[in-house]
Amino acid sequence: MKLTKMLTRMPCGTTAVLGWCLAIALSLLAGTVEAGAKPSAPSAKSEFEYDGDFLRNLAGGLQQGNAYNGYLKLGETLACGNWEDPADSSNPRREFALHASVIYPHGENLSRDKVGDLNGVSNYYANTGLRLFSFWAEKNFFTSRVSLRVGLWALDKGSGFWQSEGAGHFLNGGFGTFPVLSNGLVTAAYPVSAPCIRLEWQPVEALPLTLRTAICSGDVGTPADNRHNTQWHLRSSDGVAAFAEAEYKAKSADGSLLGTYKTGGFFDSKWFDDLSGGHQHHGNCGLYAIADEDVRSMITSAPQELAVFAKFALAPQDRNFVTFDTEAGMSYTGLMAKAAGREDVLALGVSHSTISDSARDGVGNAFPSHYETVLELTYQSHLPMLERNAVSVLMQPDLQYIIHPGAVNRTPNALVGGVRLTVRF
Repeated sequence: MKLTKMLTRMPCGTTAVLGWCLAIALSLLAGTVEAGAKPSAPSAKSEFEYDGDFLRNLAGGLQQGNAYNGYLKLGETLACGNWEDPADSSNPRREFALHASVIYPHGENLSRDKVGDLNGVSNYYANTGLRLFSFWAEKNFFTSRVSLRVGLWALDKGSGFWQSEGAGHFLNGGFGTFPVLSNGLVTAAYPVSAPCIRLEWQPVEALPLTLRTAICSGDVGTPADNRHNTQWHLRSSDGVAAFAEAEYKAKSADGSLLGTYKTGGFFDSKWFDDLSGGHQHHGNCGLYAIADEDVRSMITSAPQELAVFAKFALAPQDRNFVTFDTEAGMSYTGLMAKAAGREDVLALGVSHSTISDSARDGVGNAFPSHYETVLELTYQSHLPMLERNAVSVLMQPDLQYIIHPGAVNRTPNALVGGVRLTVRF
């Protein structure tokens, strides 16, 4: 009864999409049973994660000061079977899966209040509030070479798009979702999720090449407007956002991973303002590329634990505030002794965002600066005295130096330091 009342109070679009997702999930499950797939017991996996960032602006920026922001995630996944040997953890593809999660970001915004930077010194900061983050069904076909996912989620969290293992070590938001995307498109990226359909395809079984594409709602709202991720717009006037990506995993003769390479693009069919004040533009687009490389594949004398990464993205100058960005860095795994089989990671990275030459201030003048650069040094360390069984506890000291915070102002360069504490099980 309570569920019925809740649904009737939701916007029409919200109720329709929930019903749409549930109907497709049930049909996919029915298809699994009817296809006579391998019999196997269903499994359930719960997810808990809490990240707390205590950061301080030590010098420069808008003013000195500190802030705390946190991120809580609770999730549940129900899965049926594996196409591969269930004992083979190297291929965790599920025959069918249903997943749901909620998040609760909370705390203060150090970037807005103290630093004044563009991309955010914490990639987990968001407007405080409980959010429905994901609710999707996934079905695999043809011995797991084709995967279809339908429902609600964010493209930058567990969907495969524009993910880089090396860049994932850092706290600054510039290393996550491309600044070209996060400052140009209002799309399904943390903390906002949206109705999406994703198709993945491995065209040649023996070749480690994966092609993926996704179509999402074109109007997902801002994090401030869509505070609970329950306001979804599926009107034709809102358009759609489409993404496509190709991923290749290079492996050695013994099967170990040497490198991952991605290239992709995006298109949004909405109307976009011209930065110089001209006519609006129909549609927006961009391209990107990512490389994660194990250094030993290039230099035989290099330590096995050393890895490097590089990313870049570009978009048209006339309708995008950030028209080019690039990120690069290196990481060393296992600097200290392993803790219960878990290794520490030391990482150094640089992120550079270039502002469009067409961008103007409120009175039509060119900005005095057109870029923001971030240097970040971070160290992820396990705390074995707090870890028990499936519980993982990490402490991550972090130091960031931000050149031209905000990219377009004369804000003094900022030095930010602090620590992130992560608990997962």
